Amino acid sequence: MAAENRIVLYVDSVYIHVYTVNMKLKPLAAKPISAHYHHGDLREELLKTALKVIEKEGLALLSLRDLARRLKVSHAAPYRHFATKDDLVNEIGIRAFTKFRDILANAWTAQKATEDFPTRFRRMGLAYLDFAHQEEAAYKLMFSADFRALRKNHELSKVSAESFEVLHEAVRLGMRIRHLKGTSSLAIALRIWANMHGLATLRMTGCFSVLEQEGMSEKTFLSSCIEF
Repeated sequence: MAAENRIVLYVDSVYIHVYTVNMKLKPLAAKPISAHYHHGDLREELLKTALKVIEKEGLALLSLRDLARRLKVSHAAPYRHFATKDDLVNEIGIRAFTKFRDILANAWTAQKATEDFPTRFRRMGLAYLDFAHQEEAAYKLMFSADFRALRKNHELSKVSAESFEVLHEAVRLGMRIRHLKGTSSLAIALRIWANMHGLATLRMTGCFSVLEQEGMSEKTFLSSCIEF
């Protein structure tokens, strides 16, 4: 242990007394740090937990303070990653639409050189439905009325428009080769999008379980619906 001479002073009426005190310094005991104090990847945990809360309780009940409580971190910790609840929700949306856009684009271009238009279009449609099925919570948020009201973020607006543009571009090609008929590529794309969204929503609610009575698989049925 290191020793240290310290000067200790105190005032007694008029006189100042000075003493030299020999003290042994004891190291302070290390204070145990909570396992949650330095969170390994708090940003990712906030995003995952927020999506679960939205799915079960709704967007209105989501708050950064509640997320901090659930993750056992300080109330201030989430604000180091997201200034507001809207910033967090926008980040969820940006990630979801980015993944959605890339899945659609990859499905559309996978066999561009060797497959005909109907085959490529069907693959893209099935990719749409698979995304909605596998990422149900994110998909519901992406197209919810509450979330649409938050779409003021430039990056979010951009990537959501890009996901629709994948379908729109496919429709324009279909019209050029006269596989799709109509006067407005936008109107056709919106009609197809509405059909896909309807199929995805019905699938989520289990409406296609009745197909088993006919001995038809859900995937076979969905594939047959993507014929334009």
